[in-house]
Amino acid sequence: MNRLRLNQIIFKVKSRKNLFIFILSLISLVIILLKLVNIDEIIGISDMFLLGFIYQIAIAFSTIFTILFLPTYPIFFIIFKEKSFNFLEKLSLTIIINSVFYIFIGYIGYWFGVPLTGTFFFCAIIILFFPIIFYIFYSEFKNGPYKFLRSEISSIQSNRNLINFSLFNYFKKLISVNSLLLIFFIFLVCILNIFKVSYFGGTDPWLHALNSRIITDINFLPLEGYHGTMGLNIFGAVIYFFSGINHLLIPRYFVFYTFFVSALIFYNILMRIFRNKNLAIFGVFILEFSSLGFTNMMLQYWPSGSALIKCLAIFFLLYVRLQDFIQPERPSKNLILKDMFLFYILIILIFISAVLTHVVTSMVLLISFLWLYFLYFIKDYRRGVDFIFLCGLIGIFFILNLFGIGSGHYRFFISFDFPIQLLILGAIMGGIVGIFFLWMVQKSIIFTKGSYKLIITGKRSRYYKKIEDKIIIPLIFSITISFTLLFLIANLFWFNFHIVNIFYVAEILIISSFAIWGFLLYQKKPKGKPLFLWAVGLLVLLAAGFIFNILFLSNMIWQRILYLIPPAIVIGFVSYIYKLIKIGSIRAIKLKILILFIVSFSLFSTYFYESIAFEVFNVKRRDVSNIRWYSRYTSNRNVIISEFGWSYIFKYYDYPFDNRSEALLYNETDYFLKYDIDLFPPDNHFNENGTNILKEIKREYNTDVYIIFDGIYIINKDFELFGQLTEEEEERYYTLDYLNKICSSMTENGEETPTFWVI
Repeated sequence: MNRLRLNQIIFKVKSRKNLFIFILSLISLVIILLKLVNIDEIIGISDMFLLGFIYQIAIAFSTIFTILFLPTYPIFFIIFKEKSFNFLEKLSLTIIINSVFYIFIGYIGYWFGVPLTGTFFFCAIIILFFPIIFYIFYSEFKNGPYKFLRSEISSIQSNRNLINFSLFNYFKKLISVNSLLLIFFIFLVCILNIFKVSYFGGTDPWLHALNSRIITDINFLPLEGYHGTMGLNIFGAVIYFFSGINHLLIPRYFVFYTFFVSALIFYNILMRIFRNKNLAIFGVFILEFSSLGFTNMMLQYWPSGSALIKCLAIFFLLYVRLQDFIQPERPSKNLILKDMFLFYILIILIFISAVLTHVVTSMVLLISFLWLYFLYFIKDYRRGVDFIFLCGLIGIFFILNLFGIGSGHYRFFISFDFPIQLLILGAIMGGIVGIFFLWMVQKSIIFTKGSYKLIITGKRSRYYKKIEDKIIIPLIFSITISFTLLFLIANLFWFNFHIVNIFYVAEILIISSFAIWGFLLYQKKPKGKPLFLWAVGLLVLLAAGFIFNILFLSNMIWQRILYLIPPAIVIGFVSYIYKLIKIGSIRAIKLKILILFIVSFSLFSTYFYESIAFEVFNVKRRDVSNIRWYSRYTSNRNVIISEFGWSYIFKYYDYPFDNRSEALLYNETDYFLKYDIDLFPPDNHFNENGTNILKEIKREYNTDVYIIFDGIYIINKDFELFGQLTEEEEERYYTLDYLNKICSSMTENGEETPTFWVI
């Protein structure tokens, strides 16, 4: 009887899911409203342990539900229910568009001079959510059928389905075992990323936590805080308003958002490409847990990571449309116009929010989309008609930049004293090469079917199969093994890299090599060609960025592009596995062992690499302890010489600043200096003339000078990213007569972060 009753309850919820989600929405909104009016302080809930604990759980759940689903879930799941998106695709679009909504509302409120408070964002949800609900009521009342609050199936059919309803079969159909394993694994990775750090990964999150803190404190956007791109900071402020969680805890737990949402979007992309659940799950697994660099974007509270998630959603929408245009039959006008307005509106909204989050990530990925669609446009304007739309996005991008959105980012990449003649010459030469390259590539675009299967089975263009069997696989492993051995020998005599770094590079080399070969084969399918061309475009951008940074002696832009390439690499790698499945080779024991080896090697390499290498990016409690001590006991404006990114921690603990107007000055408390040389090694304290640089700085600024750093530090100068003092150099600091150690925090095993004062 209990089992039958449970089946009845679940079946009733399933048949009236819109009603139950609506009720859940109302409950969540009511709980957030109670939080905003501080009901816990009014009636003393916080003083009652059990009731207070339940209240906090309710607030956390309501915040998560509201952030993810409100106010736009009725648009995708009810109004556009019949559109060509499945449940998971609608879910990912709902989550993305909700984040777009909060970012837009933050900017709109700021531009109209409305204080950005929790009440303001709450009212914005109400103003949009309930008119959508009323529109649904009106539409169903006028046109029928009336299903929003009633069961979606008739009573007769309901009784028949209830008799045959099985809870086990329902959940089995709803989610597969492999999906559950993937979700569980992502959850474990998120937990690992929370507990392996003292606060959170990297130093940039301190700045973004500060910006969110300023928004919630002063109730306006501190646009000077991050080049006018406040998207992530607005999102963090909304989380704080609705939940009351500490600002430093938001970056810590944000991994649950980035990992799961990026996995969901990428799963949808892979499903559209390969139409195979297990392949899509496998691809998500490789993307989220390999050393390709995608995890670095997701585990840190970075605007670039959030912008990448949005741009992947744009790629999904573009690819859904493009699949209809690359069929053998030339697309008709009706096919081109089908749902065009919906797709364009979604892409525009997501793109603007991506630019408002991180301008460089959005720019690079937009250029890669333009490259792809330009090729199809010059091949056949009907098949590449969306190129015109993407040109419109370029226009939107430049308009936003004219208003100062993200324009400050470019000073990191462009040296304004570089000879303009060389730039023009490089542009002309690049243009000539580019035109020839475009002509060659567009000639290779075909729209006939059947070639792929004939090629992979060796019935056509047999050299592909011969090359793979006799050259490709042996070549990949021979190069990887040779590289590893040579690097181990060189490391033994000359370099001092950690051995894990060598296996980390070997892993990337293996996966990327199979990805390239997978793309070369899969491009023979009409729907595989755009994926191949997109990957080629990203590689061209990476090469251009690398050359650009060599000319300007910077490591900034090419590394940022490198972090955007992993989704394309994984698509190529999965396309190779897809090929093995299609020809039945996947059943061979040796290939199963090969794939298992690659996955296992990738998993262990990633784990050991991140457990060691990530320590450099991790700000430890002893580091923060010294900075907090400094902020507490100094009030003058002094010179701080610290590790790259540590200035954000100083600023966080120096806040509130004296100037709390819209002309907020982040550097008003201290001078944070960046030099052309690394000032941490003692030998670099003196210039060629023997003058003490530290004392010169003290004399120039007429204030105290402090130097603080860890043993292994980030300097990010030219192509150097890390620096490290030897034990002898660290010991010399205690004998230098112009430095005095005034503060230190030390662990039980003797690891120390000292603060030195220049005498």
